[in-house]
Amino acid sequence: MFIICLAANAQNTVFVDEWKSHKVTTDLDSLNIYAQDKTDWMVYSSEGKIAVKPELKANERKLPFVLPPARFGTKKYSGLKAFIEVSDGFLVSFTGGEYGDKISWYSKNGQESYFIAKVVVLDFIKRDDKIYAIEATEKGSVIEVKKQGEKWVSAESVKLPYLPEAIGIDNNKNFIVATSDNLIQVAPDGTIKTLIAEGFWSILYPNSLVVKGDDIYVGMRKGVFKYNRVTKKQEWLMND
Repeated sequence: MFIICLAANAQNTVFVDEWKSHKVTTDLDSLNIYAQDKTDWMVYSSEGKIAVKPELKANERKLPFVLPPARFGTKKYSGLKAFIEVSDGFLVSFTGGEYGDKISWYSKNGQESYFIAKVVVLDFIKRDDKIYAIEATEKGSVIEVKKQGEKWVSAESVKLPYLPEAIGIDNNKNFIVATSDNLIQVAPDGTIKTLIAEGFWSILYPNSLVVKGDDIYVGMRKGVFKYNRVTKKQEWLMND
């Protein structure tokens, strides 16, 4: 039964290289049509290839325990945005406007927790044994979330030129960040290199980013953006 389930899951995996490649458009009418689509596509690695699936909504992202509802203004809503497992539990980010933008630590069973920082964390990523996150409290930055004594704390690492939306890492441990306006590479020493100065995707909501060799894939609304750092070739991939 278990083997059959695995086979079924493998058959259901959709790889982005099966999608059609289109010329990237900057036509506002076309972009507005894309923006009205109902599906935000998320990219991820699977079987050594780049796979794609509809992005999970906030209420579909499941921790291994039930979060108690939190009061943001007059509403009871957990506002879960992203989380990552660490040695002693989970780092969890919440979004709730002025009432609830924060990251917190939770124990593995969810029974213990504490507040870490009031920041808008959009996603977490590991590099070596360290935890980083992209945050958009003001202009945006990459921050490190680290253990200090018995507790986790946040520390700013690199300020970014625009609001970050998705982050990935390449084989040289550079972060690749899709911001609201451009695509950049952030070296381990904090040096920023601009890969694309003006992105077309401001209304397509980048949500995920994966690097495979020199190719960068960014999941967005309606499709996936593909960029090659060597040839500078840009493609827009769609399943229709």
